Amino acid sequence: MNIRMLLAPAAAFVLLQPGPACAKGAAAKEGGMASYKEYRLKEGFFACQVPADWAAYRDETGDRRQNAYVLALTGPKDQGIAAQIIVTYYPSGNKLFPSADAYLARQFAKGPVKIKGETTSAVSTFPLGGSTAKGFTRDTFDYTPPHSMLTREVPVRQERAVLQSEKGLFVLGFSASRESFARHRAAYQKMLDTFRPFPPPQAGN
Repeated sequence: MNIRMLLAPAAAFVLLQPGPACAKGAAAKEGGMASYKEYRLKEGFFACQVPADWAAYRDETGDRRQNAYVLALTGPKDQGIAAQIIVTYYPSGNKLFPSADAYLARQFAKGPVKIKGETTSAVSTFPLGGSTAKGFTRDTFDYTPPHSMLTREVPVRQERAVLQSEKGLFVLGFSASRESFARHRAAYQKMLDTFRPFPPPQAGN
């Protein structure tokens, strides 16, 4: 199960090369410490610190078509499953998820097929971006390699943070194999700690 849900655009993603805005916040890897860099969505909807060595992808054409703006970050693989952080902004008036309540209702709705062994935590609240977000954790499964007769099931853990604002909805998600989840979660926590909705424009922009 992919945390992007309903947002896999038909067009290919574009790999983002680090630019001046990203490089400004980069921290050197010293003594085994992780390195992060500042990332600002081109449209100005959010900014945060992201892992410097994770690949960042966007599909700007698909974002405009769906009126949902996505940043996808891909990290190390474990058991064939890559760690992923995905941030999505749904502007007010978006028909996919018009509100945090609508998003959470969809996530907790009973599907036509129950996934054996899948469990979902209760919704919790916590500070995020100067406001209060809602979130939950889900243990489920992914399958690798995809589209193969030899696909195998891998336990994965997903974590979501949902933040409602006057201008729209933000969903921040992290997913990794259950075995590697704790190892890579610090990258997601860094994003949560530094997430800023609608940051002021940088000087010169």
